[in-house]
Amino acid sequence: MFLHVDFMHILFNMLILYWTGSLFAEYLGNEKLWTTYVLGAITGGLAYLIMFDISPAFSQQVNHSHLMGASAGVIAVMVGIATLLPDYTVQLLLIGPVKLKYVALVSILIYFISIPLGNAGGQIAHLGGALFGYIMIKQLKKEMILRVG
Repeated sequence: MFLHVDFMHILFNMLILYWTGSLFAEYLGNEKLWTTYVLGAITGGLAYLIMFDISPAFSQQVNHSHLMGASAGVIAVMVGIATLLPDYTVQLLLIGPVKLKYVALVSILIYFISIPLGNAGGQIAHLGGALFGYIMIKQLKKEMILRVG
């Protein structure tokens, strides 16, 4: 989760982590940010490993695949903050104002659609990270309600 194949991959991951991570840390603190990032990356990696191990669809790709990159952790943070603040509006370059929930939903849709188009393992890892970010925030919300109520 700390290495990348090429410069553009790490550049875009770090930009997304900076933008969404700043907001995440503002509302939930740095400890939860790093917990979400690291556990999201691990969850994405496990999703990748499990799918490549159990699915015969990937049997031809397994010898040529590699598990590398921060994307699953970054996506966990992005989906996490979108789950916490779904109606928060961000300014996207060339697009304009968009709610976080739509940014997350479109990203997840793109990962699903991209599975058969190449880098299936990477897309599965992204989805694993997204699932972790969603579950993490839902669990935190539940704990906060129980403590307050």
